[in-house]
Amino acid sequence: MTFFTEYVEKHPDGVGWAAWYILRCGEDGRKTAIGTCGFTAKPDETGTVETGYSILPEHQRRGYAPEAVAALVEWAFSHPVVERIIAHTFPDLRASIRVLEKCGFALVGAGEEEGTIRFELRRKG
Repeated sequence: MTFFTEYVEKHPDGVGWAAWYILRCGEDGRKTAIGTCGFTAKPDETGTVETGYSILPEHQRRGYAPEAVAALVEWAFSHPVVERIIAHTFPDLRASIRVLEKCGFALVGAGEEEGTIRFELRRKG
C-alpha cells in the first residue's frame, strides 16, 4: 500500500489509477476486506494501463476476482484515453490466468519480468 499512497501523493490526478479494496458485503450488512485490485499508474502515452489483483486465500474460488477485474475493466474503459489494459502473471498460476480469460483478456506473450506472461484487453471498436 505504501507504493500506492506515494503514487497518489505524487500524482493527485491519479486517484482511481492505484489500489482499490475488494469488499464482501455480508448478509448482516457488514463489509469485509477480502482483497485488493487496481492499476499500477495512470494511462501512459499509448493509452495503456496495467491491472493486478489479489484475493485472500480463504476467499478464493468464489468468483470475487473476475467480478473485481470486470469492474476495473469497465471503469478503465469509461475513460476515453484508455485503449488497452495489460496484466502479468506466471504461467503456472492457472486460476489467475482463468480470471483474465473470463474477463476477455488474451495471452500476448512474455511478460516484462522474467518468467511471467502478459495478457491484454483492447478497447472494442
